Amino acid sequence: MVSIDDMPNEILHKILREVFDASSQMISTFPSEQLFYVAGLASPHSWLSESYYTVPRPRHGTLFAFTAARVCTLWQDIAFTWRDAWEHVVFDLQEDPKPFHEVFDWSGDNPIMVYMFNSILPQTTVEMQMLEAERVQKIVGYLVPHLNRCKSIRIDAAFSLSLPPPIYYFSQDFKMTKLTSLYLEADISVGLPSFNYSRKSLVAPLPALIRLSLTGAAIMKTAWECPQWVDVVPQLRTLKVTTFCFVDQNPESDRNEPDKDTLAFFISVISRIQLTTRLHLHNLSLSYDAPEKVIPRTYRLSTRSIYLHEISSPFLYEFFRWLKHDEIAEVIRIGDSTISPPPTDHIPIAAHCLELSRITTSSSVRAILSILNTSSLRVIGCPGFDDSVIEWLTKGDSVPGLSGKKTFAMENTEHLEILESVNFSSPVLRSLIQIRAHAASERIKADPTSQGVICIRYMEVSGNCPGLSDDDMVWYTENSEIVYVRWVRKGVRALPIIRDVE
Repeated sequence: MVSIDDMPNEILHKILREVFDASSQMISTFPSEQLFYVAGLASPHSWLSESYYTVPRPRHGTLFAFTAARVCTLWQDIAFTWRDAWEHVVFDLQEDPKPFHEVFDWSGDNPIMVYMFNSILPQTTVEMQMLEAERVQKIVGYLVPHLNRCKSIRIDAAFSLSLPPPIYYFSQDFKMTKLTSLYLEADISVGLPSFNYSRKSLVAPLPALIRLSLTGAAIMKTAWECPQWVDVVPQLRTLKVTTFCFVDQNPESDRNEPDKDTLAFFISVISRIQLTTRLHLHNLSLSYDAPEKVIPRTYRLSTRSIYLHEISSPFLYEFFRWLKHDEIAEVIRIGDSTISPPPTDHIPIAAHCLELSRITTSSSVRAILSILNTSSLRVIGCPGFDDSVIEWLTKGDSVPGLSGKKTFAMENTEHLEILESVNFSSPVLRSLIQIRAHAASERIKADPTSQGVICIRYMEVSGNCPGLSDDDMVWYTENSEIVYVRWVRKGVRALPIIRDVE
């Protein structure tokens, strides 16, 4: 029997290239879980958003070349001739990177994207921490001569001490004019980098950088030691900051500026960055209970979209207290957080759109809605959005001295979307619409110039949600001039009319 070893190299070259081209045509994102399996790699232990890896050309998505290069020396020699296959370079930090120490040479002069991840969350031992850090440092060493070609660098480490200091990439020595994305993230915060990466020259502009993700410890240390770093990212659109516990300002400090590692210092830093898309804050908290104190000054953020995930109650309230209250955010998104009732002196924050996702308790939903005023409320997969919340939104509080006049939480809301939420009932939701409409009508009759309660004029309920009763359907049909309703169950696409689709 003839084995593959007897096949002429020219034919083997052609077969492998044909398979590579075929795999390129089938993949449109990088990296997906399927790609890791195809490449003989384990997928990352933590979930990755595909939005980070959407690419303009399908061929950028395949990892077949990595599969071929792992078979044997001959196949590796063939694969490394495909320069376009090595525009994305992937390292699993569970494996020794040395066999691929020349991989960055294989792409020639083409722009490259680099991704390091750990497919298994290791035990938190000194040995495992040091091993991961050593491998990251090796790969960074291989990459240094090619940094001027980098379009994207992403490191998803298990331990934060494995991450190189971000200031390392801002060196004038590297001239990283093509870098558009830099992600330095870790699952477990175990201090600052244990390895002493050589300190380069002063920071230099990264004119193409539009996406930046850093741990809280990294951005706080960088901003404290090198305040001018914010000036080198003039095109930054998105900033993500993960995992940090802020300390309180020292009451005995004689400084006129915020102390190191305080929330005030953090906000003073991000207020200097001209973000054009969004600020994403994840797993941030305070090491103290936020007192009801006078804020010495407030800050204006350039971004109009703020995403808050897995944040503590004290952080949420203190964060908003430091922001200017005369601004209206475009979008505020709060998810995966348990929030306690707000302090009594809290000033509501305005946003065009408020989105709540995976808020599990009704008390958390009420707490958030009591501090935010929005014209559009979007609720996604929230068990906490139940009848008790809707009844609370319905009741309102009487205004002293004005008979029949009430104030309502979220009283400026005129657009309501409820997706993939099941813990409410159709009659209670209709009652909210009716009472808000009546209150608005009475307010206008009493004072035609009033700017009070606004009707909910558009409502959409879709996905895994309760059914719409016949009585409710009749009421919505007869009162279509008050509210437009789109009610779709189980993800069935509905026509833009009042209907309940099973």
